Amino acid sequence: MLQEDYNCDPHALPDGATTTTGQLVAEVLQTAPEPQRSFEILLKLVGNAMANPQEPKFQEIRKANNIVRACIVSVSPCATLLRRCGFVDKGEHFRLQATGLRLGELSRIRVALAENSLTQEMSNSLNDNILRHFGRQVFIGTPQERNTVAFASAQEVAQAGLALARPGWTAYNGYDADCFQDAHSMSSFNLEACFRVAEENGFGGFCVWEDGAYFRESPGAELKQRLQRAPGASFYVYVPPFQAAAPSARSGSSSFVAPAAGALLAVDDEDDADLQEALRLSMTTS
Repeated sequence: MLQEDYNCDPHALPDGATTTTGQLVAEVLQTAPEPQRSFEILLKLVGNAMANPQEPKFQEIRKANNIVRACIVSVSPCATLLRRCGFVDKGEHFRLQATGLRLGELSRIRVALAENSLTQEMSNSLNDNILRHFGRQVFIGTPQERNTVAFASAQEVAQAGLALARPGWTAYNGYDADCFQDAHSMSSFNLEACFRVAEENGFGGFCVWEDGAYFRESPGAELKQRLQRAPGASFYVYVPPFQAAAPSARSGSSSFVAPAAGALLAVDDEDDADLQEALRLSMTTS
């Protein structure tokens, strides 16, 4: 997941550019024979590259392809948008630069497309792809509003929560909180081990993304207030039972100190061997 901040304003000039992303999108709408088709192909090409970052066949686009020629090459502003996304013009083809797609330009295209009713659905689709593959949402609104995280409402949080059998734990599928503020990380293959690590170290919860568990240091009650939608992720919030019974009692955040290599967090003798091994691995490989 990416952590960098980007200028998502399509009406601001990117460094070194003479035309804004918003102007290019407007030109496609005004000059392309089939503007929606041009945008559809553009988003398909960058979407393939997003979904398959290690596949060479999605990193090179032949200009001779009939669809590419008609929808991209022959529509100059659309070809410019493709290049700005990170595809370099190599004469007979476009090739994705070694550093991959430019998330900043994808974000600006997403916002610019949202400003026209004909392309709003495409804008939403692009945002879904950015979130799915980069772990980032691009919000619509003023520049100030776009930099504001949209937290889930209290009602949404209450409806989304699934109380787990383990005391104090609630799961929120499709959510995250305090993105990228990781206090610790480990494999998520054994959730029981993740629960124990959080409880023993005072973490308020953790996010499971793909094969990893990413722990947050803030208290669980605070994390619940900062949940935001994150398709593909699952967030587990821990509110110790004594806190849930006495909401007025507020516990401060505790700092996590990694044990020395080979050391284990406290584990009861009756805990199974798999759990102990998972804890050992998490402490020695993080």
